[in-house]
Amino acid sequence: ASTIGEWSRPLIALIAFFCIFGSTITVIDGYSRVLAESQRLLLKKESSPKMLQGWIVIVSLAALSIVMFFSAALMPMLDFAMVLAFATTPFFALLNFILVSKT
Repeated sequence: ASTIGEWSRPLIALIAFFCIFGSTITVIDGYSRVLAESQRLLLKKESSPKMLQGWIVIVSLAALSIVMFFSAALMPMLDFAMVLAFATTPFFALLNFILVSKT
């Protein structure tokens, strides 16, 4: 805002909000679809919209509870996210390798 002018501060904030909001919706939708499909394959059931909607609610509530729990401390939340991502990456890489090598 210092380069363009103070008039642009609300516009930049609005655009940043919409970018983050859109990314949040995309991640919740994609992660829920993966979980619903995994559940369908593991349980050998037919796909249903209620299964997807259930996962959307569960993922949203889990994310909201994590944000609410760490709302007073941003750095511990970021540390938690980084450690969790680092710890789960080998597991997801192994699953991906197994999936690719079977087809």
